[in-house]
Amino acid sequence: MTMPRRILRALAQAPIGPDGRGLMKHQAFIRSLPCVACGKPAPSECARVGGGLQPHDGDAVPLCGPETVWDDCCHCRQHQMGRARFWSELGIDPRRLADRLWQISGDSEAGQHMVRRARQAIARYRAASEMSGSGVTPPRRADAVLDSDTGGRR
Repeated sequence: MTMPRRILRALAQAPIGPDGRGLMKHQAFIRSLPCVACGKPAPSECARVGGGLQPHDGDAVPLCGPETVWDDCCHCRQHQMGRARFWSELGIDPRRLADRLWQISGDSEAGQHMVRRARQAIARYRAASEMSGSGVTPPRRADAVLDSDTGGRR
């Protein structure tokens, strides 16, 4: 049995640099952060948020993974619900967050701060959404906090 051409093309294209060291360092950075959805402490899994066969190497955010096959986790929930619905319910744009994390990759303190800010934005978005039944209009997205704070870098 032969492999499909698209898989062969993906295998033939190396990630950052000749041996992918940049990608491995960024993935280690992402894994060292707490889950952006529920706040569970590290280690996290690198959840890809880019589309296509070859997403950008920086298109990853930290989501908690299962300790066993039967555990419920945010990474599994993202796949079960579908990416669009999962991120819509959180109220943030995961690509924007992934871009911010790529910009500060390797700076653990700035990464922790960025995830903490995203979690605060999610909490405010959920609180406002719950109040929408009482006549209060919920915000469109929780992303404003990510735009206003880039972890000290731009």
